[in-house]
Amino acid sequence: MRRISYLCFICLMASTTLVYANISLFHDNLLAYTESTLAVESSFSSIGSIKLAAVHPMVGDNSVTFKAPKATSCAAGYESYNGKCVKKCDRKTYPLASKPDSAKGTYTSCVGATTYYGYTSCNVGWTLKNHDCIEAVCTGYPYDAKPDTIKGPAAAIQECKVGAKSYYKYTSCNAGWDLSGGRCEVHKCVSAQYPYPLNPGESAGSVISCKTGETTIYGYSACNAGWTKSGSYCEKVICSSAIYPYGSKPAADVGTVVSCKSGSDTFYGYSVCNDGWTQTGGYCNVKACEGYGTSSTITGCLTVASCKRGTATVYKCATCKDGYKVSSTGTCVAQTCSGYNYDKAADVPNCSVAKSCIKGETAKYRCEDCKAGGYYLNDYGGCTANTCAAKYHSKNNANITGCLETEFCMAGADKMYACAVCKDGYTVQTNGTCKANTCAAPYQTSATIAN
Repeated sequence: MRRISYLCFICLMASTTLVYANISLFHDNLLAYTESTLAVESSFSSIGSIKLAAVHPMVGDNSVTFKAPKATSCAAGYESYNGKCVKKCDRKTYPLASKPDSAKGTYTSCVGATTYYGYTSCNVGWTLKNHDCIEAVCTGYPYDAKPDTIKGPAAAIQECKVGAKSYYKYTSCNAGWDLSGGRCEVHKCVSAQYPYPLNPGESAGSVISCKTGETTIYGYSACNAGWTKSGSYCEKVICSSAIYPYGSKPAADVGTVVSCKSGSDTFYGYSVCNDGWTQTGGYCNVKACEGYGTSSTITGCLTVASCKRGTATVYKCATCKDGYKVSSTGTCVAQTCSGYNYDKAADVPNCSVAKSCIKGETAKYRCEDCKAGGYYLNDYGGCTANTCAAKYHSKNNANITGCLETEFCMAGADKMYACAVCKDGYTVQTNGTCKANTCAAPYQTSATIAN
């Protein structure tokens, strides 16, 4: 009896040892399975409660068989999946079920029932939206290839990526180009304001420029002295040669000098001439002072006149004394007294009124009016007796035989008579006499006729 009890004890111990060995083996397998499947962080008990199934010993088998472990409840952040506690992934943070493209951005994963992914940042060309990287939208980038630096500086070329594709725009342009919608368009210059294809220089005025593309054109905003503005041109001032006849500045003591600038040249003229000069256009010419001499002492001059000839003063006689007259040279010359040939008034023959003429310092005379009667002024300045026709034959005697009416002619102081009308029986003769008519027969001298 005691032998049988001892054998039973030995059997019980052997069975207990076998069960314990199988339980240890199961525990090790279960832990490895759970860790590989559930990715537990540190301890088996943190996932949740694991309930082991009942042990059913198999006949003829020394091993112990367990059913698969079943999660009854999961810790916060975990969920039950196929009887297991798995990490619960937030699908808003991890919206992608397949592994994303690292070319788009940086992503993380969440291992739960399956592995989920979500982007945390996107590379250039992609935009992060709901933890996914979608292609960026580029607005206002008109170039699909990088533009040149002729139109705009390199620093002003801005790139925008749409996925892997790059687009470009300008943010500013070089001179000669205008920014429009991200493009650099050729700047348009008003040709009327910039008429010069080359820089005309500052000699004519203030130059302004306008760049159109790579070409620069020019104009003037203001003109210098000597130039006149016409649109955006600077044209030479036209100086009248009549007003500004001098190419160099003339003497200021001649008159008031004025100038005219034509381009880089300056021309001069006089606006007013000083005394001694005569103005003709823009000239000041020496005053002619015709008839004036250099001396103020003039023989026979009563009144002296002066005239400025340039810087010199010249003189002439304005009024001469009696017996002199002003000559063409401004002097006084003795009167010629033509026809005044008598030294005294009494010497003028048969003169009623004598006239004098001063010849230099000497008086000369001629007759103004001859005595009444038969005298006339002769070229010598005296009076000459008239010469009567031959018919005037009777000197100072009007009694002419047979004459009814007489006529006379003064011959100096003498009256010379001739018959103008004869009495009946007489006929006027060419010698101023009256001749008795001769009656032919049968006229008789007696009125008594016989029978």
